[in-house]
Amino acid sequence: MSKVRRRGFTLIELLVVIAIIAILAGILFPVFAKAREKAYTVDCLSNVKQLGMSFVMYASDWNNKLPTAAIKGSFRRDSDWVKIMSDSDQADISVGRGSLFQYVKSEEAYVCKNAVDAQEKGPSGGTRTSYTMNGNLMNWRDSYTKSLKLSRVKYPANTFLLIEEHDELPASGSGTGYNDGFYYAPDPRADHRPSGWGFACDYPAGKNESERHNGGAIVAYVDGHSKWHTYQDLVPFGPGASESSPNSGKLFPYYHPVRSAIESYP
Repeated sequence: MSKVRRRGFTLIELLVVIAIIAILAGILFPVFAKAREKAYTVDCLSNVKQLGMSFVMYASDWNNKLPTAAIKGSFRRDSDWVKIMSDSDQADISVGRGSLFQYVKSEEAYVCKNAVDAQEKGPSGGTRTSYTMNGNLMNWRDSYTKSLKLSRVKYPANTFLLIEEHDELPASGSGTGYNDGFYYAPDPRADHRPSGWGFACDYPAGKNESERHNGGAIVAYVDGHSKWHTYQDLVPFGPGASESSPNSGKLFPYYHPVRSAIESYP
């Protein structure tokens, strides 16, 4: 009885199979990447929505007053939504010790999964936050001694509360561009800062806008709603704009809604 001889793949057949797999991979990988990005965007939107609503709940429990945000250790208070742990490093923060954690109860809600620093910890072990509070919702005129009342925000549906910060993390030390949970847009039309506070202008981590989600970012508004915006939606350009001269025509993110909030200060 003769044995049946098994025939193997020829080199050409193997190459054809490999080519087919490569073509399928080229088609499917971008689809999977887009699906993953969509999932990250949905998750981030949920985070921002949750955090935004926690600001509203905090105000409801504290005589209609919003939480605050510190820009350096000497101004740390119990009402800060995240805690700065070090006077020398503003990026060293703790979300668990912040005033909103009682409403959120999850460190993961403070971090976008699409952020490159999502798994990093600060020098004191604190969780870094991917989001930052509108610094203009703090009472500049009283040098941080009083929180701004929610009822003082003139246009809550048009005033941003939280935005995403850029992933870039600078070295320790004083200066601008920290992922510290505080953002101040220095709009000259609505500048109620005390003198000497220019260093608080935190163009998210070094003047770079966050574009984690398909060229855009998630924004929470004072009235509690949150939505995704494109970079073009958030940063209108004008004559003479440049990265080195942001106030020369380029309106850095969120100038328009910021103004409506500041005009309503007591």
